[in-house]
Amino acid sequence: MTRVVTKAAGVQDLEIDADLLVFDGVSIHLFTGSAAEIWRMLDGSASIEDVTAVLSVRHPTAPSISEQVRQFVSELVDAGLLDERAEPAHSGISVPKHVSWTRDADSVVLADLRTGTRHSLSPTATAVWHLLVAGVGGEALIHRVADEFPDAPESFAREMDELVITLLDQGLLERSPFAGRPASFG
Repeated sequence: MTRVVTKAAGVQDLEIDADLLVFDGVSIHLFTGSAAEIWRMLDGSASIEDVTAVLSVRHPTAPSISEQVRQFVSELVDAGLLDERAEPAHSGISVPKHVSWTRDADSVVLADLRTGTRHSLSPTATAVWHLLVAGVGGEALIHRVADEFPDAPESFAREMDELVITLLDQGLLERSPFAGRPASFG
């Protein structure tokens, strides 16, 4: 079975040179070397097998990469830093490293760490955001949002597409390097 992991909700990271500080709301974790390299690839679009394949090419003489990656990922899931799914994400969209986000009541607040700009998403946009970062895309995204907001206007699918394109254009979302181009979103 293909396993895909993504950062748990509220987990933030900060790059310092080649290292990463990862904050889970309680503790700060320092990832260096291969731990930082693996963390960067775990964006919800890459399976553990994808990560292992990339690292095997980058480090051809390293022993038992697959076992080490699986062990490290298992430790991160157990620590609550990562969430695990059985299938890869399908949205083809991920949150760039320079974007921090948190839930605030019924909205999501985004911060572009490059510019200091903050954005607050509406409840509907918040639902779209959470589904996208969880890897839901295409028709599944439309159906899930329609189920959550049954009184949404008929134009909501187009408006969702426009929202995602705007977030991509503003650099608040990016296309995932491991995923193909999604059917919609420009």
